[in-house]
Amino acid sequence: MVSPSRLEDIRVVAVKAIDPTDQIIKLFCGIGKKAKDTKTVTVHQGVLCSGSSGFFKNAMKPEWMAQRDDPYTINLVDDPLEAVKLYVNFLYFKTLPTPDLPHKDEKRSEVTLRKIQGYLSVLARAYVFGEKILDIKFKNVVIQSFQTITRDYKVLPMKGFASLIYGGTPAGSPARRLFVDYVAYCACSDGKGAWHDVIETLPSEMLVDVTKRMIEVRPTLARHCSGNYNEEETD
Repeated sequence: MVSPSRLEDIRVVAVKAIDPTDQIIKLFCGIGKKAKDTKTVTVHQGVLCSGSSGFFKNAMKPEWMAQRDDPYTINLVDDPLEAVKLYVNFLYFKTLPTPDLPHKDEKRSEVTLRKIQGYLSVLARAYVFGEKILDIKFKNVVIQSFQTITRDYKVLPMKGFASLIYGGTPAGSPARRLFVDYVAYCACSDGKGAWHDVIETLPSEMLVDVTKRMIEVRPTLARHCSGNYNEEETD
């Protein structure tokens, strides 16, 4: 018999509990390139409005609801399904579902690397979605998870990710600063030209930010060898 003192107290204040009779809100999300490629995510109205999203709180105001054909349906066809699902899960459980990944110290296969990259892609899109719906708490949780994955598995996702972040966030965004720091601190000559390839794919706006950041964090040359800048002379 389990001692009462060891039982977890699962009580919650009534005002914080989910009301099963609450109105269901439908979120139409995009799952493809065509306008008709949509899927519906459902969420209780009280849960949707319990988060810190200014977007959804405004969307559920009577004056906004009156402008929609179905007041209890919100069109998110421009937003990826996986990002919206991640957000709804966060609203209900305050967690972010993560794929089953091997321990960070285990040898990684190509399949594992693709799985990691795929999940990071979902997180990047989730951050952009959080930017759209004005939910700072969600963005902070997503960016923390993103950093944990990249640190634990020693991956630096740049190609495609930088364009995604810069295309969906404003100047000064913490996510932009993170990607700028990735380059400013980690870019190096590895003899394989990998970073050269990455730099060529970065958005021009990011290249400006990276240059400014490098000026701040990289040491200046103590001495310049003038011979480094001479052309080879031929007789």
